[in-house]
Amino acid sequence: MTQNTEVSSRIEFLDIARGIAIIMVIGVHVMAYSNGVTEELLWLNYLFGGIAVPVFFIVDGYLVFRAREKILTESYYNYIKKSFLRLVVPWFIFSIIYISIRYILEVSGLTSGAYFHGQSIKDFILHTYASVHAVQLYFLLSLFIIRLITPIVLRIIRSVDVNVLLLLFFIYLLFYTLVKDSLQSFFYIQGGQDPVLHAIWGMQFTIAGYLIYIYQGRVKKLAAFYVLSSIFITVILLGMYKDINTSVALQYSYLFWFMSACCLFEKYLLYFKSVGKHTMSIYLVHAPLIVTSATLIVSKLPLGAFNSITAGVFITFFCSIAVSKVLNRLTVGRFMLGDFSKVSS
Repeated sequence: MTQNTEVSSRIEFLDIARGIAIIMVIGVHVMAYSNGVTEELLWLNYLFGGIAVPVFFIVDGYLVFRAREKILTESYYNYIKKSFLRLVVPWFIFSIIYISIRYILEVSGLTSGAYFHGQSIKDFILHTYASVHAVQLYFLLSLFIIRLITPIVLRIIRSVDVNVLLLLFFIYLLFYTLVKDSLQSFFYIQGGQDPVLHAIWGMQFTIAGYLIYIYQGRVKKLAAFYVLSSIFITVILLGMYKDINTSVALQYSYLFWFMSACCLFEKYLLYFKSVGKHTMSIYLVHAPLIVTSATLIVSKLPLGAFNSITAGVFITFFCSIAVSKVLNRLTVGRFMLGDFSKVSS
């Protein structure tokens, strides 16, 4: 989601992956704001939500590992300062905007539930931290938390063999799987998402991004795609016809197949490359205002559940693109998005 500030050249298949993933994120939120999503469409929820956010963690991990030497040679303060400006500043600015709107709606009685109006200072801060006003904003804080430990992690694995790194990845994945329920219970915040919890969750995908960077130069694109496609299909069939819990295997086979497809077919997916350059702004502006308006409009139309979701995604996406382009043209807009390189220029 965030642009690569460590190296100047962009990587096309990563922009494509981000471009498709941001549409998936929009799809998840359209379904969340829509009424009447039937059980028959639960597959669509997984199609969108199964890998949408993990893709962004993977991309960040890939770019971080690619720029690891530069990160390790610059001061910790400078690295964290850049991450703070790019991630925390937009979170803070858009939190103020969305909380203000939410507060007005709560005072006016135009929305159910009161997360800010009449709340104690403690609850007000807690709800702000958990981004109950715009649930997608948690990701920015989660990614910043990962960035806080990134230089330390890179130093630890600097001289580690790739096979050892692969083993560490599986150990971390096993650790998270074992403690997931306890963590979710401990960090639960009603109506919001705890950034620390999602940083712990997202770290596994960040490490996966390290591994993708390493192995990309060691395997052929077409061979990798065929192998990953076979694994993905096998896992789907096992989940359908065998009494086996394939949730983790399904998610990772889907993720790796998706990244492989973006890499192999990048010349056919160039539209998503242009979208991928603006995922930060799209992510920030699409919810809750645009997606709520889009689903409200669609709900008035005589459409079935699937067509309603599709229409909601299209309206939200293209409206978000329009707002994104306006913000990126304005100095104040780029400041709001944490893009200080363009602001200073």
